[in-house]
Amino acid sequence: MKKVLFIVAFAALSQFTKAQSVKQHILPTDTTKQAIEIDPVCKMKTKTEKTINFIYGKKTYYFCSESCKKTFSAAPEKYIKK
Repeated sequence: MKKVLFIVAFAALSQFTKAQSVKQHILPTDTTKQAIEIDPVCKMKTKTEKTINFIYGKKTYYFCSESCKKTFSAAPEKYIKK
């Protein structure tokens, strides 16, 4: 009878421990949304807080690289959708 109780208690404890370990491995979700813009030259997605920007016509445009910014600044009308 002691063996049966031991086995039942061990099984219950192992299930509880397994459930607790699963809870610990769940990563917290990021509630802050990062603004993402599309580079008008190469169409690459860029995060606004970490990219190069250029203001043209009272609007800010975001670029993945300095070369895309230079290309845009040389002929902005070519890349702006109207």
